[in-house]
Amino acid sequence: MPKPAAATRERQIESARAAWYRGFVAEAVDRFCRHEKVLDASGRRHSGLLTGDDLARWEAPVEAPLTFDYHDYTVMKGGPWSQGPVLLQQLALLQGFDLDDLDPWGADFVHLVVECQKLAFADREAWYGDPDFVERADAHPARLRLQRREAKAGVGAGFARAAPGSPDGRAPRVARRRP
Repeated sequence: MPKPAAATRERQIESARAAWYRGFVAEAVDRFCRHEKVLDASGRRHSGLLTGDDLARWEAPVEAPLTFDYHDYTVMKGGPWSQGPVLLQQLALLQGFDLDDLDPWGADFVHLVVECQKLAFADREAWYGDPDFVERADAHPARLRLQRREAKAGVGAGFARAAPGSPDGRAPRVARRRP
């Protein structure tokens, strides 16, 4: 017979985490990885490497979300180990523009949004990562605001190249692409 649901939201979350890391989910993962062989990129079938004990010995941390206030909304996303800050950085870029003056289906609006995305993703490539393993920098709105001001005259005119910024003069580190 199943146990009754936990009384509070926090207890329900902890119950779900316990099931995942030490309960029926961990048991199913362990069983699958031990007994099933799956075709991988080598072209051969291999069993998995993850065990139930691996799951029981590790738990994802609970952390406060990153937030950004955009007009009447507070947007919350995961930390720099995730893709979350990219959206927040895009909103920071767009906040200085009067989007109400642009046709949401028009070329100027689309161009502006895409260029803001390109800048945020360029910064992500250079500066975002798991803070337990890499040095990171917060989004640097000063550089982005400057480019945004330059672009105001021609909506996007100042966005020729979407390269990552250099907060505090530090050089961005971006993996080189192979030809």
